[in-house]
Amino acid sequence: MTSSTPQDGLGNNTPNTSPSAPHPPFQQVTPPQTKPFYKTWWFIVIAILVGLVLIGSLTTPKNKNSTKDAEPSTTSTTTESSAEITVPNVVGMRGDEARATLEALGKVDIAFKDEAGKKVVLDVTNWTVTSQTPEAGTTIGKDAKITLFVHHDTDDAKPTDNPTTESPSTTNPNKDDVPRDYRKALTSAENYSKTLHMSKKGIYDQLTSEFEGFSPEAAQYAIDNIQADWNANALAKAKEYEKTLNMSDEAIREQLVSEYGEQFTQEEADYAIAHLDD
Repeated sequence: MTSSTPQDGLGNNTPNTSPSAPHPPFQQVTPPQTKPFYKTWWFIVIAILVGLVLIGSLTTPKNKNSTKDAEPSTTSTTTESSAEITVPNVVGMRGDEARATLEALGKVDIAFKDEAGKKVVLDVTNWTVTSQTPEAGTTIGKDAKITLFVHHDTDDAKPTDNPTTESPSTTNPNKDDVPRDYRKALTSAENYSKTLHMSKKGIYDQLTSEFEGFSPEAAQYAIDNIQADWNANALAKAKEYEKTLNMSDEAIREQLVSEYGEQFTQEEADYAIAHLDD
């Protein structure tokens, strides 16, 4: 028995189920990325240029100010070092007037000395200038020393009715018109002269020191009334230096006249050196 073969597609209700080609999977599209603006070459170049401009603007004024600050000090130093003054004529003036005249010129070192070399110049208002070194008209530096030789006015003055201007006699130190402190100062001065062979200026400084505590007036009374041989005191001091310290003649002389030493006058020191072998 012959079986009939069905025709393809005929009498067959089964749909065509042949497999189709597979679809590709879905892919997300990412847009292209761009660099941040601060990483671009043109932004970096601009930033560098701005930084250089700011640095230059900050450093330039400082250098200018430093230069300006340095210039005045140089000018000031030059002016001070080259400053000079012309010495005026102060002969005939009172000591205080002469000092005021010289100090008005600037910083000067003024020294007052008794023309006779016998007294210590303390209150310059009682002294009159008789000569000066350097002479009037001399040009000197402002720090130079000017020495004024003066004469004590009371040496020529007539006695007055004011007892405070008269020096009481030392022959009677217990007079009622002599203050007690004045008498004590005189006694101390005599002790310093006899035992320590001190100079006139040295005794005055000692009397007015904190240790003694006498007033300048009491000390001056003692100096004006003490009976002392200042040359002999200088010689005694010179022999002490020679014996104990073996100092040279010139070193002894300098010690005798030194402001920080014995404070004798130059004449008294010369006398002492000249009689060291006596």
